[in-house]
Order: sequence, then structure tokens, then C-alpha cells
Amino acid sequence: MIKVMIIGSNGQLEQDPLKSLTNESFLVISLTNKELDVSDERNIRDTISSHRPDVVINTAAFYRTDICEEHPDLVPQFSRDSSIPNN
Repeated sequence: MIKVMIIGSNGQLEQDPLKSLTNESFLVISLTNKELDVSDERNIRDTISSHRPDVVINTAAFYRTDICEEHPDLVPQFSRDSSIPNN
């Protein structure tokens, strides 16, 4: 069985991967933004270490364009920088 962690499971992007992974071959761990703060690198590391998934799919996104335009310095924190942390 392949253990798959989906980050951002309460968002729109998560729905398609989740539908594709609902069978006996996959154990899916879905984490909402309330369960995993993607701006906290230590929390990401600890969560991944504790679940030890085979695959991580990051669907977390910061989509509030009004806030993105007002605070462009925050955008990398929720997109590029919220990827799997470096070792």
C-alpha cells in the first residue's frame, strides 16, 4: 500500500487527486490548512516525519488576489517556500 499525504485538503485543488486515490492501493492522509500550517517549516518537517508518507502532494495555495497584490512579500511564503523543506 502506498501512503500518500495531501497538504491543503480542504481546498479546490485537492479534490481531483483525492478522487484518483480512493482505492485499496493507497492510504491517504489529508491535512487541512488548520491541521498543517504551511508557513511553519518545522511543523511541516515534524508532520511529514511522524506520518512517513511515500508521496506528498502539496495542494495548499494562497489564492486571495487582493491580499497578494497588497502584500507581494507574503506570496512566496505560501507558494514556493511552502514546498517540502530542504534536508
